[in-house]
Amino acid sequence: MSFSQWYANLLRHLCETNGLTDEKQVNNDDTLKSLLQQAYDTKDLSGKIFVDCSTVHPDTTKAVTEEITKHKATYLAAPMFGGPAIAVPGKLVVAIGGPSSAVENVKPYFQDVIARKVIVCKEEPQSASMLKIAGCVMSQLRKDRDSSTNSEMQQHHHSQPHGSRQ
Repeated sequence: MSFSQWYANLLRHLCETNGLTDEKQVNNDDTLKSLLQQAYDTKDLSGKIFVDCSTVHPDTTKAVTEEITKHKATYLAAPMFGGPAIAVPGKLVVAIGGPSSAVENVKPYFQDVIARKVIVCKEEPQSASMLKIAGCVMSQLRKDRDSSTNSEMQQHHHSQPHGSRQ
């Protein structure tokens, strides 16, 4: 079985185990809070480590951290830079924020498995969320700049008389 097949099976199993369909994956702050509330209501969470790889607002990450701590569990924010296509060959970059002992416990599950680089952030999980959002903003700015530059080059190229291109 290839890694991508294993990963797809794992996601399917997690969704089925938690009563989710593929359409209800963690895609926003409210979904994350709802999933965690289900865990609080049904499980003893003492000593558990929750690793959240979604990208949610840093304020949500902070609130979730505080709530999970009340249940004697640990929350790590581990948003990923890159999508499934680069996870399969292990080329993601993962930012992990949270208590260092928990980070060290989970880091081997990322490094050289789905990630080429693991960035260890501060003890506060929201530090990883802030890094991911900053990275997304920088990436978008770069795309906008590149798009603008390409557009200007094309306009310049087409505005010159046919025989005078350099």
